[in-house]
This record gives sequence, C-alpha cells and structure tokens, in this order.
Amino acid sequence: MMSGVIKMNNEKGGALFIYFYTWSFVTTVVLLFLTCVPTSRAQSESINATIRGRISDPSDQPVAGAKATAVNNATGYSRSVDSAEDGYYVIASLPLGKYTVTVTKDGFATLKFTEIVLQAGQEAVVDGALKLGAVSTSIEVSGGAPVVDPARTNIGRTISEVEIENLPLTSRNPYNWIMFQPGVSGHPNAELGIPRTLNTNGFVDRINYQMDGMVDTESDRYGLRLFPISSVYVSEVQTVSNSFAPEFGGTTGNIYNVITGSGTNNIHGMFQWIRGPVDTTARPILLGPTKPKPNLLMNSYGMNAGGPIKKDKLFIFGAYEHLYRGLPVPTAVSALNQTALENAGVPASQFGTAPAVQHAQFLDVRGDWDINEKNRVFVRVNYFRNEYPFNTAVGGLNLLAAEADFRDRAHVGGLQLVTTISPQLLNEFRFSYPYRNEKHIPGSLTGSGPAVSIPGVATNFNGSISVGTCSLKKYPAGTITSRTSAARTPLRPDSATRASSMYSRATVSPSMYFQRSQRIRLQ
Repeated sequence: MMSGVIKMNNEKGGALFIYFYTWSFVTTVVLLFLTCVPTSRAQSESINATIRGRISDPSDQPVAGAKATAVNNATGYSRSVDSAEDGYYVIASLPLGKYTVTVTKDGFATLKFTEIVLQAGQEAVVDGALKLGAVSTSIEVSGGAPVVDPARTNIGRTISEVEIENLPLTSRNPYNWIMFQPGVSGHPNAELGIPRTLNTNGFVDRINYQMDGMVDTESDRYGLRLFPISSVYVSEVQTVSNSFAPEFGGTTGNIYNVITGSGTNNIHGMFQWIRGPVDTTARPILLGPTKPKPNLLMNSYGMNAGGPIKKDKLFIFGAYEHLYRGLPVPTAVSALNQTALENAGVPASQFGTAPAVQHAQFLDVRGDWDINEKNRVFVRVNYFRNEYPFNTAVGGLNLLAAEADFRDRAHVGGLQLVTTISPQLLNEFRFSYPYRNEKHIPGSLTGSGPAVSIPGVATNFNGSISVGTCSLKKYPAGTITSRTSAARTPLRPDSATRASSMYSRATVSPSMYFQRSQRIRLQ
C-alpha cells in the first residue's frame, strides 16, 4: 500500500508560505500513482454512499461478468456495473436512500436484494451467491445489508432522519446535535450559534462544519459555523471525530456534515408549529422579585415539501421556518447605585429589562436531476435572515441606552455533479458559494452618546460602544472540490485510487484576512 500528499499552497495571513511544484511534476506523480499503485483503499464519502460485494456460484467460485444493478426506491435512479474476474463489484457515489440491488447472469437465477439503506459516507456489502437456473427465475432477499467498511479507521456516526424528527432539539438549533457524537462533550447553545466549549478527543472547539460536504466554517477560524441552519431541511447528519478521509480535512477535531433533504417520486412534506407560552417559562435568575416576568414567548412554525417535476428524472424540494423567541435580559444594577444614578439625571426607564426578541427566517430550495445513468446533479440555494433587537451590551450592569441591535443575512449556493466517465473512472465535483453579512446597528433605545462607564456601578450607559466598531462582515467564500476514483479494472474495494483537489478563496473584514489555497491530495 502506498499513499502520498501533494500540496500547493499560496496563503497570506500574517505570514507567507509558498510550496511550489511545477505542473509537469504534479502531472507525472498523478499519472504514476494512478497507473502503478496496485492498491489504495478509498475511505468514506461525505454526502454519498457505496454498494459493493462479491458474486459467486454455488461452489463459492467468483463469477465474472455478472451485472449488478442498484435502483433507488424513491427516485428510480439506477446504476449498473459488471463484476470483475475475481467476482468483486463496486457501485460508488450513490445518492442516499433505500435501494434494491439485482444481480443477473446467464445460466443463473436472478438475485434481488431489497430494503438496503444507504446513509452518508457508508458502504453496504451485498454479496450474491447465485443459484443455477433461468434468468427469469428470481430469488428475493429482504432485510437490508450489513453496512461495514474494513478500510474505515474513523470514529463517527450518522444521525438518521428518524432521530432528527424525534430527538429533543435545544433552541431549535441543529448544531446542538453534535454532542450525540461519541467522544464529544460540551454545552448546548440556547440561540442559533454553535455549542460552547466542545471537546473532541482533547481538541477544544476544533470543528469543521459542512453542508452537503461543502463549506460551512468561517474562513478565519475553524470551530465557528458560517451560517445558521434549520431542522426542517436537514435529512441526516454525518459526524466524524478522527482519521478523516481526504474529502474532509481542515481540522483535527470533528467533522459535522449536514445533509439536506431532496425530492422523490412521491409527494411528501410536513408542517410543524411549536409554541412555548410565557406562563410555562421560568423567571430569569437575575430578575428582581418585585419585577414582572418579561416576554419569554417562543413561537416557531416550519414546513417542507418535495416531489417530482418529471418522474425518475427531475425533483424539487423546499423548506421554510420562522422562529420568534423572546430572550429578555434584566439589568442587575443595585438599588443603591440605581438611586444614585437617577439622582445624577439617568432616567429610571434605563434600568428596565432589555426586551430582546429574535426573529429568524430560514429558506431552502433544492433541485435534483438524474440526467442519465452516468451523470446526476443537484443545485441548492439557502437564505437566512435574523432581526435581533437588544442583542449586544444588554443586561448585567449595562443600562438600556448601551444596547445594539443585530442584523444578519446569509445567502448560500451549492452544486454537486457526479459523473461516471468509464467503468474505471468516476468523478465527483462540488462547488459552493456562501455569503454572509452581519452587523450591529443602533436600536430604538440606544443613547446618542458618548458612552459612560463607572466601574462596579454601571458598565455602559448614555450610549453604546457596540455599534459600528463591533460590526463584522463576511464577504464571499467559495470552495471547489473535485474527487476522482480510478482503477485499472472496474472499480473494486482493493483496487480503487482516489484523488481529491480543492480550491478556496475567502476574505473577512475588518481584519482584512486573505487566503488563497490550492491543494491536491492523493490517497
């Protein structure tokens, strides 16, 4: 077994590191690797799955040239391969879902395997022991197939659609599901951010967030997600905590890969309404005993729907959620200090509870097109908006005039194209382009300034230090990823060679951090 890594970097972020390899050298290494390496085991795929197995006759001898066909029960998508001389076959980069696998060969009865469930990054082993008989004779095997990968060395799991629909979800935030991963500990986030102090095998807050295997991590620091997501368009979640395959990378901690929903031949959908009345909520711990309970209402409604535009070919899926959540924060200035400040001319209204309310909206639209047996593509567009008054510099020793409102927008696009170039060559291409803009602006009660601070009495009042100077804008961050699996014989478990390359470009302001990198990895 051989493996190698070739890196081409041109990065600028305080220091400049250049590793230069000429294209002729890279081309030579790639060609030698693909043609001369006899074995290099491929690992898990980030948003697709694989069916593989061995076809044998009644005496357990390999059967060459047997046709194995996998059909997605929900969309009708199908792929066929012929078994190699040793009886092995691999059907790689299949869309997720339930499959039926049929094995045919002249002189043998047809074998049919049903209810084979494929989840992200998994391999289902479907071995076919053929029986003598006419092809018209069919033998059906039900109950699914074992999902194992002897070459897989990582620790991870897939949070299934059934779990997503039934697991409790703190604050309607799917990022909190990361703590269901073995070896991960932390604290759930009560809003839409990431869980706090996440520890993965000793690495703190080292998370590579992804959506459909594409970028969802801030470019200036791993461990921070780039944009919020909604559970109404999450189909399943793949988590990996060590020994990542080449298509992941980027961090030593954890991979959190959200798989979005898609349309099928059957029209499907859901509507949910979740309400948390004020009367059922607890009083804030810092709220004075004589003060009335603030607005702690939580009201969320969401929906999704999917179906065919053209049966077995073109599908559409859409989802929307609107979240309203009261997050009031009381002022904790002591009664004695409040009296002194009021005597100095600070209005009594400045000592009330900050009426913070989060208005978040999520939109997801995805189209899938099974062009033919050799090509399939999907395109996804997401939109997020968050209006959050009284978001910053509220509560504690901050008076209401110190508050700043928060405005957040995100537009995300993603595309994947899987192409079977030949029985020996398969390519998976992804492109993503996320854009996010978040800023702090003066609110309805923000003071005209200047901001005044009295240590130990009142941190800020009369104006805000959070408006403008604390604004953060994230400009477009694009990522292109292409992975190719190749072999000198039809793809099989012990002869496949996989190459991955990625190009990314991102900028962040006001720190003016720039990064350009190109990496080619072979394994």
